[in-house]
Parts: sequence; structure tokens; C-alpha cells
Amino acid sequence: MPANTPTAKMYPAYESARTLSLPASSTVPLPAPPTFNGSDPAALRPFLYKVTAVVASSPAQFKYSQQQVTYLSTFLAGDALAWFINLLDRNAEE
Repeated sequence: MPANTPTAKMYPAYESARTLSLPASSTVPLPAPPTFNGSDPAALRPFLYKVTAVVASSPAQFKYSQQQVTYLSTFLAGDALAWFINLLDRNAEE
């Protein structure tokens, strides 16, 4: 994500974690992120940071974007999960 994008400006810690690179053979065990249900918008930033930290700590396990998205989706619940499922359904129709 280029440094001038709104997300990079709003979430510099997320961008730092996203660009962290470790050797493909290394893994750092981290606790699973909490579930995100969308009821507290302020919880999104910490949630994304924690998911990104887990993904960055295990590059061999999350080599492809689809693996990263699938992992993230397992921690969604409530309205956030409903939004994600709706997005999947719309993309399947295209």
C-alpha cells in the first residue's frame, strides 16, 4: 500500500506489520486474534493489526492472499461475518 493512501495514513502500525518480512522458513507463534463482530468500529484497527501480525509471523503458511483472507474470515462474527459472506456471494456471481 503506497504511503499516500488513506489506509496507510490512518493505520501506520498496520502498514508496518503488513510489510514486515521474515524468512519463509521462520514462524513466530502468536495468539489468535480476538473475534471481530463489527459492533465496535474502534476495535477494527487492533483486530487488523493482530491478524496482520499473525500473517506476517508465518509467511510460509500465508503465502497467498486467499490464505490470508480465509484466516481473517475465521475471526469474523455477527454483522462483520454477514458483510463478508455477502461480499463472497456477490463476487461469486461475477
